[in-house]
Amino acid sequence: LVNIWFVLNEEPPDNTLVFFETPSKNTCQSHMLHIRKEFVENRTIVYDKTMSWGKFYLFVSGEVNTSERVLLHGAMDVASHKNDCQNEDDKNIRRSVEIRYTIHLT
Repeated sequence: LVNIWFVLNEEPPDNTLVFFETPSKNTCQSHMLHIRKEFVENRTIVYDKTMSWGKFYLFVSGEVNTSERVLLHGAMDVASHKNDCQNEDDKNIRRSVEIRYTIHLT
């Protein structure tokens, strides 16, 4: 599964696309891979703090079932460098588009 993800905001949003690498044994499969919260807490996530209009992110989501490590992605609230506020009304709400497609070899 290939994803193309881009944000429509002119300024970096507070809720943004994040990536997290983990051993596949920490995940469980339903219609997508999931991870339990205790495997993420106090770990490193990767995101682009300058994410804004004009940038896009192309990545593979989903790994072969035999992979030892997987790259998970999701959206998470991260205080942006321009909008470090506590008031919910002042948050820079993320507006984004994600396109997913599969590649089939014939």
